[in-house]
Amino acid sequence: MFSSLKNLNYLGLSNNRISSIEGGSFAELSALTNLFLGFNDISTLDSGSFSGLSALMFLGLDGNRLTSIGNALFSSLKNLNYLGLNYNRISSIEGGSFAELSALTNLELDDNRLTSIGNAMFSSLKNLNYLGLHNNLISSIEGGSFAELSALTYLFLGFNVISTLDSRSFLGLSALRYLGLNYNRISSIEGGSFAELSALTDLGLDGNRLTSIGNAMFSSLKNLNYLSLNYNRISSIEGGSFAELSALTDLGLDGNRLTSIGNAMFSSLKNLNYLSLNYNRISSIEGGSFAELSALTDLGLDGNRLTSIGNALFSSLKNLNYLGLNYNRISSIEGGSFAELSALTKLRLDDNRLTSIGNAMFSSLKNLIYLGLRNNHISSIEDGSFSYLSALTELSITLDENFLCCSRLYYENLNYKSERCTYEGEIKEYNTFEKNKCVALKPTSSTAQSTQATKPIISPPLLLTRAAAAYRISNCYVLLALSLVLAWFS
Repeated sequence: MFSSLKNLNYLGLSNNRISSIEGGSFAELSALTNLFLGFNDISTLDSGSFSGLSALMFLGLDGNRLTSIGNALFSSLKNLNYLGLNYNRISSIEGGSFAELSALTNLELDDNRLTSIGNAMFSSLKNLNYLGLHNNLISSIEGGSFAELSALTYLFLGFNVISTLDSRSFLGLSALRYLGLNYNRISSIEGGSFAELSALTDLGLDGNRLTSIGNAMFSSLKNLNYLSLNYNRISSIEGGSFAELSALTDLGLDGNRLTSIGNAMFSSLKNLNYLSLNYNRISSIEGGSFAELSALTDLGLDGNRLTSIGNALFSSLKNLNYLGLNYNRISSIEGGSFAELSALTKLRLDDNRLTSIGNAMFSSLKNLIYLGLRNNHISSIEDGSFSYLSALTELSITLDENFLCCSRLYYENLNYKSERCTYEGEIKEYNTFEKNKCVALKPTSSTAQSTQATKPIISPPLLLTRAAAAYRISNCYVLLALSLVLAWFS
């Protein structure tokens, strides 16, 4: 078919109905560098299917029906750089199948049916940089399976059924930088499992079955920047477990079963920027738990069981920009609790149990831009409670029904949001509307009762827009707001 095309470089045959390739079909295409055979119906290939393709650098066989790889299939492809075998049904690969592919840098075997990795499967691939084994059925890795992959930098093993890792699992991977083990069934990791991975910068272990972190689990990972342990079953972390991770900048522990934070849990993480502890069961945090995290910029504690915030809890976090405390049970915050957070720009306390705002609660937060207090039980705000917040541009708050919207707020250029009202402009004590602003009215005993009787001086379209924005959290609120406005002007 292609015998006369001796100078052909690129051949695309993807998305056809090719079911087989006869031996010697491409034998005359000695100049071919790119061959695309993806998303056909190919179920078998013989040893001569790719003979003659001595210049081939890219071979795409994704999305076919291959079930096995024989050890002579790719023997003539000595210049091949990329081999794509994703989305097949491959359940077995003979030892030495890739032995002749000395130039191969990328091998993709995602979304197949492999159940194990044998120690001869990837032998001789000394230049391999990327290996994809994502979403197979792999339950075991023989010791030394990757030992000859000295150049490998990316290894993807996510969405398999691996249950244990031992000290021989990753032997020889001295150049590896990224290791993805997300969404397996890993319940135990022996000390020294990652000992050979001195160059590793990213380690993903989300969605496994780990219950505890031991202090030798991550030893020797001195270059690790990113560690993700989200959505495991972790209930305990030994003190010093992360002590060797001096380069770590991101640590994710969301969705685990931690109940308390000890003051040695995060010791030595002096370069940590991001710490996420959302949706655990944390009810207590020892003073000084974050004391060594001087570089921390983002701290997530949403969805826990905290009931109070003490005034030493966040001391030393002078570079913190974001603090998330939503969906806890916080009913009290000691004055000065946030006093050391001079760089904080966003503080979220939505969906807690606060009943009042004291005038020392947010002192010293001079750089705060956003403050979230929605869905608490706030019925009183002391005068001057927000007087220190000179940079604040957005305040999201829900007040009890018996407390006036916008009460005791003293800001210009504030975008104020609540479930009842959304205002922009200067906000002062006991407000009503006039000419697009909230302006001061002297409080009287009848102010609360008469507020609804004071007709706002705002055009109907503008009021309509603001009412819709105020109740934008659900369609039913929007309809309610619109009906109220129409009733007002009827």
